[in-house]
Amino acid sequence: PRYSDLNLIHSLFMDSVIENPSEVSIESSLGRTKYVIGLATTVLSEAYVEGKTIVIDDLSDPDKFNNLSERKFLPLQRPHILFSEFYEENKSSNNT
Repeated sequence: PRYSDLNLIHSLFMDSVIENPSEVSIESSLGRTKYVIGLATTVLSEAYVEGKTIVIDDLSDPDKFNNLSERKFLPLQRPHILFSEFYEENKSSNNT
């Protein structure tokens, strides 16, 4: 997650390993991951092809997300989860 809010990601995935993208190749990372989070990145397309769950980061840069949404950005046309929905769902389940 190069451009995503790492503190927010770490707060959601406390029990998971969050890889440093400068230390792990995309191929290695995709091979062992369940969720791929990003916004305007080619790794979302690679994750889609690999059958991974795509999480679109609509929280770290909402203006950019809205712009891409208006322009019908391809990953938004494919099956995905919005990070905001994922965040709310997991935040509420952690509070129960």
